[in-house]
Amino acid sequence: MSALPVPVAVVGAGPSGLGCAIELAPRVPVVLIERIPVFGGSAGWGRPEIREHARSAAALGVEPQLGHTAIRWTGERLLVLGPGGCRWLRAQHLFMAGGLRPATVADLGVTGDRPAGVVAATVAEHLLEAGTVLWRTVVIVGDGPWAAHIAHRARDLGSRIVALGSTAEWADERLDWPRRWSIVGRDRVRALRLDYDSTGPVGVD
Repeated sequence: MSALPVPVAVVGAGPSGLGCAIELAPRVPVVLIERIPVFGGSAGWGRPEIREHARSAAALGVEPQLGHTAIRWTGERLLVLGPGGCRWLRAQHLFMAGGLRPATVADLGVTGDRPAGVVAATVAEHLLEAGTVLWRTVVIVGDGPWAAHIAHRARDLGSRIVALGSTAEWADERLDWPRRWSIVGRDRVRALRLDYDSTGPVGVD
């Protein structure tokens, strides 16, 4: 009995990753890995072209692993973390299609506790789209392409919107960018501590 062909791994199921998988699938088995539990990446699942690409990928036999994160590549194996734990995926090639990544807490220079409730805009979008009420007060950091969309979705579900570092009209309250800021909370975010030189620390509950 001949061994099954070794697949290639494509990391990222946004427009680029889906397109890459569709191009490769007629030639070689493809495993498509995406850290959030739906196709679309920063483009979002709701766009008709994303849904069409997902159908095309399925018709070509692409194996999706949604809700999984690629951790380490050795040159012939990819370590993948998912709901069932970590496992090594044998692959003959790795294609990275990670796309646009929002700044992380570390990138933004945030200090303090590391509780649940601090999420990238793309993750918040998918949770809000499912009707999940995330927070009583939502603090949106910056004014990137997802900010207004997240603000409107969260407000529709009853959240108060605070904009940090933005003068956008979509916010209920606007705060200037602080010199330093930190998160307060053990299991979940309880408050933000904002440090302005002239006024001292300001709290946001």
